[in-house]
Amino acid sequence: MFHDITLPMYGLLVAWCSAVLYGMNVILTAGYMQIFFSRGLKTLTNRILFVIAFTQFGLATGHVAVCLRQAIEGLINTPDVQLATLYFANQGTPPHVAQSALYVTNNLIADGVLAWRLYVVWNRNIFLCIPFGLMIVGSAVCGYVDVGQLATLSTEQLLFGISVQRWALATWSLSIATQVSATLLIAWKVWYTHIGTVGPHKSQKSMSIMWIILESGAILSLAHIFLLAFYVHKITAGGVLVAMIGQLDALVPTSMLVRVATTDRIQNQSHSTPSSHSRSWQSVQQQQRRGVSLGSNPAGSSLNKDHELYEMRGKGFVPTIVRETSIEAEDQV
Repeated sequence: MFHDITLPMYGLLVAWCSAVLYGMNVILTAGYMQIFFSRGLKTLTNRILFVIAFTQFGLATGHVAVCLRQAIEGLINTPDVQLATLYFANQGTPPHVAQSALYVTNNLIADGVLAWRLYVVWNRNIFLCIPFGLMIVGSAVCGYVDVGQLATLSTEQLLFGISVQRWALATWSLSIATQVSATLLIAWKVWYTHIGTVGPHKSQKSMSIMWIILESGAILSLAHIFLLAFYVHKITAGGVLVAMIGQLDALVPTSMLVRVATTDRIQNQSHSTPSSHSRSWQSVQQQQRRGVSLGSNPAGSSLNKDHELYEMRGKGFVPTIVRETSIEAEDQV
């Protein structure tokens, strides 16, 4: 039988999970900024993404600050466990309302960025993106109405009451529909456009990007699905997921960009054209495998010299071969 967590434990887990995810947000945002500055902010798209990244990071910072304040007021400033339970049971307190408002706002931005990616990948097809725009607008209306309902709750009213429940369920359902459908459409378009129509190098890169997109969309989608299930069954642990999603809404888009950029760099390095020294040594190895003797063949002295030069520094052989060997080892892993 499932045993739900207590309300004081809920407050502790909200603060702890939010702080851990925010620490990851700080690290990934630093990498995010490095990528932007290396690519430059000359284009309008890069400038918009730069502003969105800082906005989401600012919302995540405010979110974790509110969660920590809620934990301090409920767990430290209250004299006993009973009063702490009453404090967390009252979801109409200003810290909790602020936490919900920041969560809704960050989630809307994440859904909007996903819809924008869909618009770009599908060759700026405005008709395809109209349904997603309507779902995002509907999610915004339901989400902020739900925040307003939370602000009017008293200590006698329940979080799972019908006035709050219907708006919360509508918000999460629309968000799930947006995330799942947009992620699948983007991944399918990437696969259909590149697989079989470009070279092996670009096909492998496209597959890597497609899986990153699917994994990123699955994280937020599954989190909202579990949140919806917990709320329907009136499980307090679902509140911890709300706090986590408030950080994941900024963390997932940032991690996706960093992973795509890292994958792109690795793929480019691993599929770079071999140098002339590398091709020379490969020909040496091929002749050796065919049974050419370095001692008896007139060209043996030449091959032997090439082998010796390979072992020497400063001739370009060692760096090239070491680089190729390391790449082969990484591929085997």
